[in-house]
Amino acid sequence: MKKISAAILAVSLAVSSAAALTSSAESDDSYSPGFYFKAQPSEDFQILHSGRAYLDTSNAKSDNPTLNVNAYITDEKELVGGFVAKWSGSEGVTLDNLKSPKDVYGVLPYTPDEEYYDISLACDTEKGFISVNYPNMMIFPDQPDKKYAFALTGEKSDDYPFAIFDASLEKSADPGVYSINFHANGSGDRCNIIYKPSAKEIIDFVPTGDLIPSLYINVSDRALGDVNGDGDVDGSDSALALYAYAHANVADDVVDEAGMIAGDVDGSGDVDGSDASLILAYYANKATTELSLVDFIDTIVE
Repeated sequence: MKKISAAILAVSLAVSSAAALTSSAESDDSYSPGFYFKAQPSEDFQILHSGRAYLDTSNAKSDNPTLNVNAYITDEKELVGGFVAKWSGSEGVTLDNLKSPKDVYGVLPYTPDEEYYDISLACDTEKGFISVNYPNMMIFPDQPDKKYAFALTGEKSDDYPFAIFDASLEKSADPGVYSINFHANGSGDRCNIIYKPSAKEIIDFVPTGDLIPSLYINVSDRALGDVNGDGDVDGSDSALALYAYAHANVADDVVDEAGMIAGDVDGSGDVDGSDASLILAYYANKATTELSLVDFIDTIVE
């Protein structure tokens, strides 16, 4: 196997001096790689139908409820050859316990074309951010026709997380919506993806917007669906959710923040007629089902 020079190995996504890179994806508008998070359910966290996490602090088992999260790359055309992903938590969210997929699953998400391959992972708990660097393995001037993209080892995106980490909150956290957010701003503090759409073109792409969706964590002091906080999920909660939807401008006079969070049972980010209908449907079927509200919603919502 041909040795790769130290100069080539040093090339990563800090490629300001690499003239071979195209600065945008304008030449390939049909392809836009990105990143996303996927949270795992635990004894303290439920995962809503939308993918949001839900924490009922009144029933949390731990003083610092912890959510396990996987980070993934969207690479449908398998063109990616390297990337830097950076993210941080909103106020109240602590990120920790960062691991590579090899540490957890015994395998990396990519198989490189050459023997030289290493990734770097940094978790700064004090500053609240995580940075993951999969070095660029595609710039080989002596072999410009070789693709040098990584080969995916999974059959679909969810099979190959590129990083695994924990996000924790305090049990005393106020009701509200917390988040984990990819970095999109600042030349030295943002996500970058290197990919190669053709033999002679390499693109340095900065994903933004919908290509780097945040992971939201809904926190309330009551069970999901218990809008009025009386300890049960029933028709009155459905009525309150519908009221909140119909009277959005004055809903907080009747439904407090914790109730609004509990009422967003599908995790859409809003309390609306769909939530009211789902709560009512669950209440009507409680006597004949052993499913939790989350699992019940998953069976009836596409």
